[in-house]
Amino acid sequence: MSRIFLMLLLFWSGLSATRGQHLIHGTVRDAETGRPLEAVHIQLLGTYRGTITNAEGRFTLEIPHFPATLHVRRIGYRSRTIHLAVPPDTALVVRLTPVAYALPPVIVGAENDPAEEIMRRVIARKQAWRSRLHTYRAEAYSRQTVATDTGIVLIAETRSLVFWKRGEGVREVVQARRQTANLSGPQNLVGARYLPNFYDDDLEIAGYRMIGPTHSEALRYYRFRLTGYRYLDDQLVYDIAVEPATRFQPVFRGKLAVLDSVYALLEVDLEPGEMVLFPPPFQEVRLHYRQQFSAFGGVFWLPVDVRVQGVFKIGFPGLQFPRFQVRQLTRFITYEVNVPLPDTLFQKTAAEILEASVARADTLATQLARVPLTPPEERAYAWIDSTKTLARVLAPQGPLARLGRADNSSMSVGPQRTRFSPRVWFNRVEGLRVGARLHLWPEGRVQPDVELGYAFAPERFAYRLQLHVRPLRHVTLTPRLFDETLTRWPSVYSRPIVGLRMLMGGSDYLDYYRRKGFGLEAAYERTRLHVRTGYFRERHRSDTLRTTWTLFGHRSQRPNPPADEGRWQRFTANVRIGDEPLPAGLLGRRALELQAEHGRKAGTRYVRVGVLLDAYWPTFLRRRMMPPTLYVRLQAATADGTLPPQARWVLDGALGRFGPFGTLRTLQNAFLEGDHLLLFAWEHNFRSLPFELLGLRSLARRGIEWMIGGTHGRVWQAGTSRNYHELTVALNRLLGMFRLDFGVRLDRPGWSWGISYARIF
Repeated sequence: MSRIFLMLLLFWSGLSATRGQHLIHGTVRDAETGRPLEAVHIQLLGTYRGTITNAEGRFTLEIPHFPATLHVRRIGYRSRTIHLAVPPDTALVVRLTPVAYALPPVIVGAENDPAEEIMRRVIARKQAWRSRLHTYRAEAYSRQTVATDTGIVLIAETRSLVFWKRGEGVREVVQARRQTANLSGPQNLVGARYLPNFYDDDLEIAGYRMIGPTHSEALRYYRFRLTGYRYLDDQLVYDIAVEPATRFQPVFRGKLAVLDSVYALLEVDLEPGEMVLFPPPFQEVRLHYRQQFSAFGGVFWLPVDVRVQGVFKIGFPGLQFPRFQVRQLTRFITYEVNVPLPDTLFQKTAAEILEASVARADTLATQLARVPLTPPEERAYAWIDSTKTLARVLAPQGPLARLGRADNSSMSVGPQRTRFSPRVWFNRVEGLRVGARLHLWPEGRVQPDVELGYAFAPERFAYRLQLHVRPLRHVTLTPRLFDETLTRWPSVYSRPIVGLRMLMGGSDYLDYYRRKGFGLEAAYERTRLHVRTGYFRERHRSDTLRTTWTLFGHRSQRPNPPADEGRWQRFTANVRIGDEPLPAGLLGRRALELQAEHGRKAGTRYVRVGVLLDAYWPTFLRRRMMPPTLYVRLQAATADGTLPPQARWVLDGALGRFGPFGTLRTLQNAFLEGDHLLLFAWEHNFRSLPFELLGLRSLARRGIEWMIGGTHGRVWQAGTSRNYHELTVALNRLLGMFRLDFGVRLDRPGWSWGISYARIF
């Protein structure tokens, strides 16, 4: 039913937009200087239909019938009314006469700037008419242009219907679209739905929840200053400067134009204040917003346009992207206020409505463009072809970019693909171990998965042969055969990283054992739910220290502890609710993991159960794109029976000076293990706030952050227990990629420092 409704809506709106239309063209200029005037509002009197001029003063407007009357206005100029008895044969030239304006008088002894009282009335009037606004429907034309220093690299245009309902938000239905040849139609998602309305209290911009200049508490967050007067015909217009009155909340700066007597916004010209910071990899972000308003339905002041300009520079050491500029123009052509809207339209999400309409949108005819293209835009349409993709024109430079461009492509035939990945590491048991994994048809219902390797120290091969069978969409069955060397516990440190450290002269952090046998796993996977169960029959064997070789000669290494050998049967069950596993401390994660395992062999059995909870939440200044945030990890595990060494629970320490979140950072090159454990790790990221408070804005602009945290653990084994408590402070995002930690033991004397990858989000 919703598809039928959408098709009827598109069909009807297409007829209403094109039937019996006459397209007129024109240019608006300053009557004294002759220069073209941008963003002049041209309205068809008797209707809410209109348009604006482009940067060259040109406009187009569809007129359903004649005679017709146009009203042409811009603040600071005397408006003109143009009568058209019949469609004009040539382009119109409209000249507007400037109206003199003056600076405000200086009022000696005035406690408050008169702009404060003006804005207080603007806010009160807004609250009055906003309470009576329930719905609206608008036609919109949007155009986005992306350019680099060498010129325009992409243009996308859409014509759409915009629906707004109180409490439900915005839905946008794209009627027609047009784009340069390097962008496909389904990729053209330009529209009006995500653009700000500066009459809103809160505006979502670049991840910040900005406080609007007409917010109910705007006088608390802004300083308003009257800077001058202009006229719109015979009506007085106040020019008001907007400045932040807060150091930490996200607000704007710039200027407003307010119409006297009705106390309504006519224009805004704003950019985010200096407290709006963008962390690495953003090196430069400049945003500028301009918007005009007009009265519809008598008292409802709604946007007639939005003009956005952004300049971006992205990169970090070793990888730099070209600076690029994004311009977007949206013109709201006509409004219908407080009209019934179909309930069907709001039964789906905005994304679903948009996706369905984009798939059915027509090609936007050139002559129906609501705001004329500029000559550079017209030339860009002519010369940009499908080979000039954004990935190519915005390709990064630097050593990491060259590494990323190395050929790591996969062989493919149609939808079938082959994934190949090397598997190389070094340790004190295997020495150099080389191998590879070959995963065939990873998107198919049957996926062979083969891993082969050879260890030089024991001179033996290893293998893991798997077959992933997907009988149902979310269900996977995996039988496997294996003969391999495993680590005793699933450490946060990968074997290649540990091996690299050993090659550089360090100690081998991990322990190892051999297993050989077969298993069968069944997995059920959804977006935020992962359930996996398995049965394994395998023989466990101890492995031994075989090499102490490093790149700098032989270094002493500790023996590899023995495993509980024999033929084991294991039953496993794992449940994850929430986010996928991530490198500890790199990104925030919300997830609950449950793990259970039952193992047995002749005369021995055990059961072990564990739970891990990762969570985070913003603590204050929540309007910021990245507010101060508290991250926590809680882990608890226990066991019953005789737990073999290869099944014990382990708390990781630091790998030399490297210790990510959740590890015991001051416990270097060691770990805690036992039959039972508790871990509580926490970390509060204050972002750049401490440096802002200290006036060190250069550090804040570089994205340097201050964090404080702690890790508290306890393990039990054989009737004894061991506690561990530490407190750490850290500087985060050094060079955009690293963090520097300083830790102190709380349960005994001791301290340490370390380095890790930065916490990004």
